[in-house]
Amino acid sequence: MESDAYSSFIAVDQELAAPVYSFGLIAGTQYADTPELRHSLEVLKRAVQYWKSRGPLSFVAHLGNALSATNETGQQWPALHSFDEARRNGNDCKQWHLTPGAHDLRCFGASQLAASVMPCRAGDGLYYAFSPAAGWRVLVLDSYDVSLLAHEPGSDAHTATLGLLQTANPNPPGAPDPLAGLEGEARRWGPSGGGLGAVQLSWFGAQLEAASRGNERVIVLCHLSCLPAAARPEGLLYNFAEAQAIVDAHPATVAAWISGADGDGGYARDAHGVHHLTPAAAAGCAINSDAYGSVEVYHDRLKLHMVGRAPGIYSGSQVWPEELDLPQGGKLVDAAQQGLEGLFALFPALFRMFVLIATSVFAPLSPVLKMLTSNDDDAAAEADAPAPAPAPAADDRPPATAAAAAAASAVKSAASAAASAASAAAVAVGAKEAPPEPPEPREDEEV
Repeated sequence: MESDAYSSFIAVDQELAAPVYSFGLIAGTQYADTPELRHSLEVLKRAVQYWKSRGPLSFVAHLGNALSATNETGQQWPALHSFDEARRNGNDCKQWHLTPGAHDLRCFGASQLAASVMPCRAGDGLYYAFSPAAGWRVLVLDSYDVSLLAHEPGSDAHTATLGLLQTANPNPPGAPDPLAGLEGEARRWGPSGGGLGAVQLSWFGAQLEAASRGNERVIVLCHLSCLPAAARPEGLLYNFAEAQAIVDAHPATVAAWISGADGDGGYARDAHGVHHLTPAAAAGCAINSDAYGSVEVYHDRLKLHMVGRAPGIYSGSQVWPEELDLPQGGKLVDAAQQGLEGLFALFPALFRMFVLIATSVFAPLSPVLKMLTSNDDDAAAEADAPAPAPAPAADDRPPATAAAAAAASAVKSAASAAASAASAAAVAVGAKEAPPEPPEPREDEEV
């Protein structure tokens, strides 16, 4: 039986040590058969071999711009054929999920986009959900639901987006520099940008609500980011604040938001602990350099393995983190709050240290402590015993007796000081609940 219990323990331990699932990451291959972009296909080929070496993957996430917009003159189909051959050659993972980017839309348009570069989508739309493992949900969002690129000129959706841009951006869409004069987050209002429509936002919130009720974690794949610290302004959704508010409304549900619109790459963590990751573009790699990675998903964390390019200057971090703890709910505190909470948390630790030191110092006096803590039965026995001879006067007591009395007095003083410290610690810590009283022993239990 002991052997079975040990084997079960080892099995559980190994299960917790192994990832629940893993997936590959790449963005911005922007392939075209030109001297400037031909090398991006070599990056993709090396990525495929890397993913194969990492073991079985549940899926590969391509964060958009698979092909370059320079293919739109008629070369997009041969370029797509070369791209598909590169990603399939020696690749054991058949599930590829792509979040469309501006280059993809320029190559294929909204009508041909899904069938050409999104063969693994679930359903007919450009945003959908799937589950790679029990307890996990992946949401693929459509960054260009509200955009000029995804809708035909003259359509209601195109006209509505044009009006939105005219309100936020004084430059016409066809201007030589359509972002002239715009600074900071306002630079997201370009003709190549996009946002989530009202219907998609509602669907997004409903998906997170369902995941929260089911105790599921969520990975979001979206070409554009919703956190300014994770990407340059041009890489943000038009309505990034609305999207982030939906994420914030479901704390500890979204583990990561992964985007691909900032070619330099970026990483940051929001106030609720959600990880926002933007892999660098493969097309931006120098010859024989790389930009791709993989994610191992565990019960309590994500483990990030990135190869090649580091995050860019717009990133909240200039290095890729390796261990990404899953959000636990609530809100991350700032340094000032941490300092205040740490101060109050220090009192119990100081009291425990004081007790430890006191125990070490007075351990040799255990006979005296035993004498001072004798129980009532001993006292009653002493009362029935014959009266002892009168004690000698203080000045006449033997040296050993005098030392014991002094030690006893010291112990009493230490105990009083410890009690005072405990009272002060309890007041400082505040409204922390006292541990529950131990239950009364049952009649069949040994006391």
